[in-house]
Amino acid sequence: MDLELKNQSAAVFGGAGTIGQAVVKRFIEEGCQVLI
Repeated sequence: MDLELKNQSAAVFGGAGTIGQAVVKRFIEEGCQVLI
């Protein structure tokens, strides 16, 4: 699925938890730069 997040930034709070890890992984796969 292309969420058009390439070259975008995202801050994920709670990225160490189970759901947070999945969100971070998905953002990275989409080409987004992630701040955890």
